[in-house]
Formats: sequence, structure tokens, C-alpha cells
Amino acid sequence: MWLRQTTVGFSSLPSGQHEYHPPLGGGYYETDEFYGLCDELGLMVWQDFMFGNEMQPGTYPFKLSVAQEAADQIRRLRNHPSIVLWSGNNETEAAFGWPAG
Repeated sequence: MWLRQTTVGFSSLPSGQHEYHPPLGGGYYETDEFYGLCDELGLMVWQDFMFGNEMQPGTYPFKLSVAQEAADQIRRLRNHPSIVLWSGNNETEAAFGWPAG
């Protein structure tokens, strides 16, 4: 169902009006079909890792799990030309109250 809705939504976009899609670091990675569709339609994807908007633990075991997750997802998705940017930090500085800029 999701892929059908996405296909209809993407194919109805006016040419040149929408070329970028940011899946947010909201706890899941999109399906292979999603990335294939973006490849086919020439859409650019800003790919977040799942570490945005929250302060993450600084423990060594957590860092090891982050390294493994990044390696697994990059290996799985590396052949999709639609992914033009990987991001491991979506607005995390705001959680610390650091000044912008």
C-alpha cells in the first residue's frame, strides 16, 4: 500500500518542482523499493541515520552499535545514486542548547 501511494505521489510531481526528499531520523530506514523509486525518478535523498533530535549516550557500547548500524546501512544502500548526503546528526546541537552558527 505504501509503495503504491508513494509511486502515485512521486509520479504526480511536476517536473523540476520537487527533486529532494529528506527521510527523517525517525526510527526506521525506508525500504529498498523506496530508494529504487527515487533512483528511477531522479529524486535526491538526504539520508539521516537514526540519531536525530535526541541526546545520545556517550558509552562505548553505544558507539560500537552506531558504527555497526552505519556500516550495515551504508553497505545496504551504497549503490543507490539517489542518496546524495548521509547525515548522522539532525538538530542534535539544539538539544544541548548550543548557539546556532
